[in-house]
Amino acid sequence: MARKKVVVTTLTIVLFFLVSLVSTINAGEKKYVWKCGNPAPKEHSSSKAQFKFAEMLNKRTNGQVKVTVHCVSSLGPMFDQFENVVRGTQEMGFLPPSPHFNKALQSVYMPYIVSTWKEGEKVFGADGWMTKLLKPIYADIGIELLGFCFVGMDGYGNTKGPVIKPSDIKNHGIKTRVWCTADRLLFQPLGGTISMPFSDLYTALQTGVCHAQDNAPPNTYQSLRDVTKYYSTINWMFEAFSVIMNKELYDSLKPDLQKTVQSCMREALSEFNEVAKNEDEIYLKKMEEYGIKVDRLTSEQLIPWVKHGRSIWPKMAEECGADIVKQVTAHTK
Repeated sequence: MARKKVVVTTLTIVLFFLVSLVSTINAGEKKYVWKCGNPAPKEHSSSKAQFKFAEMLNKRTNGQVKVTVHCVSSLGPMFDQFENVVRGTQEMGFLPPSPHFNKALQSVYMPYIVSTWKEGEKVFGADGWMTKLLKPIYADIGIELLGFCFVGMDGYGNTKGPVIKPSDIKNHGIKTRVWCTADRLLFQPLGGTISMPFSDLYTALQTGVCHAQDNAPPNTYQSLRDVTKYYSTINWMFEAFSVIMNKELYDSLKPDLQKTVQSCMREALSEFNEVAKNEDEIYLKKMEEYGIKVDRLTSEQLIPWVKHGRSIWPKMAEECGADIVKQVTAHTK
């Protein structure tokens, strides 16, 4: 009987020691608070993916990592946020690639490399050729590419008249707001253009500084429905936010934490990329109900747009490098 008491007491002491040891280890774990920025409204699927990721990561790391989500460009213009992630003053972002650090990143904006959602899912998926093409480029500038968050097929919204053919832009005297090299090259031959950040776009459309913009249906409805009268599904680009993290920070994490970050992001993107897949049509209908004239272009009506869009690819080679454009061309063939 006395021997049993000794065994029980010994086991109790060992168990207490192990619990104390685990508690000490957990107490000694480094805590993280990361900022994750996004230019989209809170109700956008990309913002919901951010919140989902933050919730899962906090739960699976037992509070070791807390991600604060910042929507509607509250951390600054999207390209400024991209730079902040490169420099490490902002840990993460769901952001369009900025060519400021490497012009090859402009290849993601080449018109009509993707024509349908099905193609977009393949090209920008985890095993897609665009993901594989861009990942080492991101690494070179100090970014870990965690995936792509799908936004939608970019159409054309304006205040002056219906746009079915490329020539309609000039016929209506439309000045288009542009935000990257690709859409400047795309729309400049069709009429006037003006470059400005998204944060200034609503007022510019309202006051007539410009008359048109190229955004996916969710962005157009959520942020610009009051200053949009016509919308055409020219589908010139499959818009996808790159999900990025400062690489120095990522590389400093323990392997198990890296895997947790990756798995949480993969699950969040899988869920909300599927949601985004259906949102283009949902928001086109919302625009119609709101009084916006929506023109859904047929495959035949898209032919001159695709022809014009791909005609600027040689100029894109001058801007972002002949080698990268050659690779994109090979994949799209």
